[in-house]
Amino acid sequence: MRSLKHLALMVVMICTFAACNPASAPAAGSQPAAAAPASTGAAPAPTPITTTIEGITVRSLFLGTDAAPLDVTFAFGSIWVANHHRSTVARVDPETMSVQAKIKVAPGPGWFVATRDALWVSNQLARGLTRIDPSTNSADTRSGDWPSCLQPVVAFAAIWESACDAHQIMRIDPKTNASTYNSALGHESLAFMGDRLMAGGDELARLDPVTGSFEPIAALKGWICGSDAETVWISDEARVYRVRPSDGKTLATFEIAKVGLVRFDEDRALVLSERQLFVIDPGTNEIVRTIALTGFSPSIVAAAGALWLTNFDDSSLIRLVL
Repeated sequence: MRSLKHLALMVVMICTFAACNPASAPAAGSQPAAAAPASTGAAPAPTPITTTIEGITVRSLFLGTDAAPLDVTFAFGSIWVANHHRSTVARVDPETMSVQAKIKVAPGPGWFVATRDALWVSNQLARGLTRIDPSTNSADTRSGDWPSCLQPVVAFAAIWESACDAHQIMRIDPKTNASTYNSALGHESLAFMGDRLMAGGDELARLDPVTGSFEPIAALKGWICGSDAETVWISDEARVYRVRPSDGKTLATFEIAKVGLVRFDEDRALVLSERQLFVIDPGTNEIVRTIALTGFSPSIVAAAGALWLTNFDDSSLIRLVL
């Protein structure tokens, strides 16, 4: 569990990480509300336990022995967790932290992306992505021909997901589930902002959705860990760069090593680095808080008035309020 690239490749092979930004997914408010049927045949989840981290009150929900959760997201009124070792997705009520459903998916679920009427999860140890219908809590479709890695994004009416081992980018039509492919050419990490589909890796580039060609933006090697409305955040394992895609200018550099994921909560950037959470003010580019976590947290999302983190080591979902 070292760098973003190493973690992503390790997940594909056997166990743990990958990252990038959920800002590409439609906002929760753009999705139709979906009822959450009760889980059928699933054992009830344990009661959440209240503890503290550096004086912060947290609630932890155990997800099952060796669940090894990777991504967490908020969609269709619920919190969703990808249990990588159990090959299930847990749907959790954000108010009570009760498990509403456990959905069997393809081996090694990793990272989520939401479309208008469905939630998709990447198959790190199988092929492509699995579609989950939130109205029935069922995994009804798989699409794509290679094991996936990193965070999928929605852009130009399609889902885009990298297949690192195959050096391809899969493009999936969420209406027909048909998939087409584009050579990655060293640009495996993706983000969508405005009208740009960004790609990182050997350089920061813009991917043309029509021709499949890459337009170089900045000679900056590293993986895209997240994007806000105006910038992309890139890690080269030693530090994190905040880059403006319109001209390739680096606006800020943060001396944070081994960053896996950057996500956002209104006026805060949330940066995960191994067992630490860094809170950055994007207005001043200052680190305003550093929190030592109790285990390896691959993912975080701000939703329902709290921050939600997965704890890979303890197979738990954590809720905290800063």
